[in-house]
This record gives sequence, structure tokens and C-alpha cells, in this order.
Amino acid sequence: MRIPRRIAAVLASTALLVLVLATPAGAVHYLYTANDDAFGTTSGFTIGSGSSLTPIPDATENADAFPDSAVISPDGKHLYVGSFKLQAYDIAADGSLTPMAGSPFGNQSFHQLAITPDGSRLYAGGGTSNTIVGFALAADGTPSALPGSPYAIGGTFAFGVALTPDGQHLYASGTTSNNLWGFNVNADGSLSPAPGSPISTGAGATKPQFIGVAPGGRFLYVANNGTTSVAAFFVNNDGSLSTLVGSPFAAGSGPWGATVSPDGKHLYVGNQLSGSVSGYAINQISGQLVSLGAPFAAGAGTRTIAVTADGSSVFSANLTGDNVSRYARNSGTGVLTAVPPPQAAGNGATGAAITPNQPPNAAFEPTISNSHDVTFTSTTTDPDSAGPIADYSWDFGDGATATGPDATQTHTYAADGTYDVRLTATDSEGCGPTPVYNGQMLYCNGGGPATLVQPVTVDTVLSGAKFKAKKTQKQKPKKGKVVIKAKAGAAEKVLLTVSSGKVKVPGAGKVKLKKVPQADVAAGKLKKLKLKPAGKKGTKQILAAIGAGKKVKASFTVRLADDAGNFAEKTLKVTLK
Repeated sequence: MRIPRRIAAVLASTALLVLVLATPAGAVHYLYTANDDAFGTTSGFTIGSGSSLTPIPDATENADAFPDSAVISPDGKHLYVGSFKLQAYDIAADGSLTPMAGSPFGNQSFHQLAITPDGSRLYAGGGTSNTIVGFALAADGTPSALPGSPYAIGGTFAFGVALTPDGQHLYASGTTSNNLWGFNVNADGSLSPAPGSPISTGAGATKPQFIGVAPGGRFLYVANNGTTSVAAFFVNNDGSLSTLVGSPFAAGSGPWGATVSPDGKHLYVGNQLSGSVSGYAINQISGQLVSLGAPFAAGAGTRTIAVTADGSSVFSANLTGDNVSRYARNSGTGVLTAVPPPQAAGNGATGAAITPNQPPNAAFEPTISNSHDVTFTSTTTDPDSAGPIADYSWDFGDGATATGPDATQTHTYAADGTYDVRLTATDSEGCGPTPVYNGQMLYCNGGGPATLVQPVTVDTVLSGAKFKAKKTQKQKPKKGKVVIKAKAGAAEKVLLTVSSGKVKVPGAGKVKLKKVPQADVAAGKLKKLKLKPAGKKGTKQILAAIGAGKKVKASFTVRLADDAGNFAEKTLKVTLK
């Protein structure tokens, strides 16, 4: 079958602040902060080069009273804010907000919010109701109550809420009962108690509030707002928690928010009373915390911490300062460097959430260059970054692989066949096939689009080619020759070549046949070739052997090939007499 050159491949009131990050170049992300004020509104700003800010007029919306948490759907299209009711907004491409039809939802106060990694559900700390409230999220983002919701925590004042990255376990802080409650998430989204629940957040520790989860899902951290500490736990497979050695770890005064960086290396805690951010290195084996030194100065009333998907920038929402502190993060050491001045926000900046990074849409086109060589060219696109794809991982389907930033790879297959070629792409912000989750929402909405598996057929057999040669050919006196015929298929012109031509002459050995210049054969046409012995001596030897009644046999390989490298060949044998 002929294959063409291009292969067809089969807790207070809130307003919202919006910041667009300009790093890396071309990336577009929005940071929403919930500003704690009696008359909550939304505010929007775009960050250009040098962190310049441009107001977004259409980002000003009512946020109701006392929201203190904000999360964003995995696709970056919906924002949810916890206040006396659940506020929901649709996010436009320019970052502007529109209240979702039916918003607000629920009839009680909501505190920390958490969206499941798959975006199908949302859970909220129910405050004085001592419950967790669960919502199913429709395709358009609309919330509706889950079966059995709300769910009693067994403690008092449900404040912080976090999920494991697999969506199987949920944890809630009882702020006035001073403990942490664990639940297993059932198939219908309802909650059932996890083994060993509740668990203390530390001897003498009080007012556990926001919860952070490491992206790997093994470690969980809780800010103890009533004491200067952070509780740390290991998450067991059955959902139970084990307190880490050394927990609780020292923090600044009045810790509120706890956020783990996307790479899982560092934890950042907002200290409300000391107006600072405590940083820690996370032991990747034990989960224990090692302080990065003195807390990093922030605005007054530091609460929630948000980190960009690539881990390069950190933001703190400052309640009393009514602003957002900005930092550059050293991904190796975790150290934060302030980027002054703080950005003014609405009154009482509290919650903070950044739109998840969307993965690239992996795509490629295969092209055959010659024989079994195939060149694969990536046509991958990135929905939220204009920068180049950082890494391509190729699996050519025959056991061979290649990885690197080059968008083009050439691979040679050993044989014809259909191969399932897999391309996995990772963008310049580190987002690829694997989701990255922090307990409340995604950093990276990794998954299906970042990987493409495409069957590629490598078929070098030229269709329609025919070869003919009489099995016995009579020689004329003083002349020796072999006559062959080759016919091209109807599709296109091909090139005829003959190789390995020789004649076995009894008593004289082998006589080579003259090389035949390459000859074009028109589509559907027949080409006749005469092969002659190389030199007069060879001819005499052949004729002498025939005259003596000996068997003289000629053999040669005939090949037809098109310009795409597809070919047909056959070794023919002829008896001369």
C-alpha cells in the first residue's frame, strides 16, 4: 500500500481584587482576593510589565457581607466566594466578573471553600452551623446541594476545609473545638467519618483555621490562629491522620492561611497579628517543617497566601492593610523577596485565589522522509500562554522515546506497521498531564489535553508494482543478455533500479551483470530492461557453458520506489540456455 509523504494519522466581609500576572511572557492569569468588609464588592486590576496595574471596570460586583475565602473552578471560568451565602461569578477572558444566574446560593455563612480536583463538587466550612456544606457543580458551574448536605463535623465552628488531591478525603477544622475532623468522600459526594477522627492540632493549640495540603497528598498543614503554631500531619491511605514528629511548628503571631507551593517544597503561612509570612522547607520524606528564617514582612493583618502555578510569585492578602503584598520566590531556597509597593485592594483583603493554569493541547503531524524515517512535528497549542512549550515527551510506539524542548523529532522504524505514538507536552509554567492541587483548588488543571495518542501507519510497500522475467531465456550466438519487465502502479511515476545482478557459470564462477542506470517508469506503464554480462570475457564464459550443456543461472534484485520512500522489490532467478 502506498503511503504519501505526509502520513495521515489515524471569617469578615469581602471585596475581590483581580491581578493578571505577566510572568512568564504571554501567560494570562488572574488573582482574586476577598476583601473583608461589611459591604463586600469586587475589584479588578491587570498587571502589565513591571507589575503595573490597570483597573478592570467590569470586575466590580457585589460580594455580600463577610466573605473570607475564594476558589476558582479547574477550567478557570468560575469564581466562588464564601460569605453569608455562596457567591458565584462567571469569569470572562479579560478577567471581568458577572454574577452567575441564581447567585447567591445557600442560606448560611460559609468560610474556607474547596473544589474537588475534577471540578464536580464544592465543599464549604459552615461556621456556627458546625457542618460542612456540599454542592454538586453543574457543567455551567451552577451549585446544587449534595445528598445529605450539610454534614455535621462533630465539633464546633467548621472553618477550614481541604481535600486530598485524589478527592477521596476531606478535612475540616473545628475552630472553637480545637481539633481537626476527617471524612471519606463517598461516590455520591456525601461524607462519612474517617478512622481516628477527630485529631488534636497540638497540645495547647487553639483556633485551627485554614488548611493547606501538599500537592503529593501525603502531608497536611493547619494554621492555629489562637497560638503561634502550625500543625502538621501525614495523610494515611484510609484517610486517617498521623501527627508528624515536632508538630506543631512555631509560626508568627495569629497564623491564618497555610499554602503549599506547587512543587511541594515549601509552606507559606500568613500571620494576621504580626503582619508577616512564615516560610518553611518541607522535608520530602517526613513532611516535617524547617523554618526559612525570620518571617517575611507583609502588610498589616496578613491572612491568605496565594502562589502562582509556576511557583515564581507569592501574594499575601492583608486584612488591616487593605492591600496585597507581592513577592518573588526562589524556587530552590523558598526565600521570598518583596516586590514593593503593596497593591491597594478593597477594604479588608482576606481570601486569595489564582486562576488555574491550563495544560497545553498536545497535537502533532507525522511526515515520512525516506524509507522508515518519520519526522514528527508538534502543532501543540497553549490556551493561556503565548510562550513556547517547555518540554515534549515522545513515545514512538516501538519502545523508543525522546524528551526535550524541540518541537520536531525524527525517528526510524525498523519495520512497517501501525504504531501508537504518544506525545505529552508541558508548558513553560510546568503544567502538563498531571493535575497539581493545593487542598482547595488546582494550580494546574493537568490532564487529557496535554497528552495525545495517535496511530501512525508506516507502510513502505509500493502498491501496484509488478515484475516479470521468463524463467528460461535462450541466448543468441555471441550475445548474452537477460530480459526483465517492471510495471509501475497507476498512482504515480516510480524509479526502477537493479542490483546484485550475477550469473553462476559452472566451471567459471560468477559473472557480474552490468549495472543498469536508474530508469523512470511512468504511472501504469511497463518498462523493459536488458541486462548484459560485464565484459566480453563474461559473455564467452556464459555461452561456452551453455554450449557444453551446463545449467547457467542468473539472479538479480529489481526495485521500484516512489519519491516518498515507498518501494517494492523482488529477487528474480532466470535459467539461460
